[in-house]
Amino acid sequence: MSTELKPPVGIQAALVFVAGISVGAFADDLYHRALQNYWWEQESSARLTETAHQLARQLSLTDSQQAAVEPIVGQAYLELLELRLSQQPEVERIVTRSIVQLNDYLNPDQQDELGEIYAQIQNHWERSRLFLKQFGSSTPERDLLRSTEPTQEASATASSITAAHP
Repeated sequence: MSTELKPPVGIQAALVFVAGISVGAFADDLYHRALQNYWWEQESSARLTETAHQLARQLSLTDSQQAAVEPIVGQAYLELLELRLSQQPEVERIVTRSIVQLNDYLNPDQQDELGEIYAQIQNHWERSRLFLKQFGSSTPERDLLRSTEPTQEASATASSITAAHP
């Protein structure tokens, strides 16, 4: 004869249900983070190609329509990239200032993690610049944009973050 107390079946079922929801939410979060990281890490040319193919699939374009649409999508992509990069120095100043401010409230491990995130962001910015240099046509505005390098403040902050937390 066992004197072991077992919770009622209803409580057991509720625990299994809550555990299932928790595991599902965790898996969903992991999936969305992985998907976001995948797109973040893709080269601009891969994103451009995927955007054109996705549009072709969604609109059920014929081959001739797709051939006509791809240059339009490519031109729009380059123009949007130029617009984004024209604002890049201000974006880098804001992000750099925020990183410095955030570090004041983080422990060393968190600072290291933030430094890694910041390095990924800078890498993404640089890949965008290189893509535009490689694929953008030559105009005086584009030539000026191509010569845009990270701000001195951003470069100095990146160096100090990595030096402080190797």
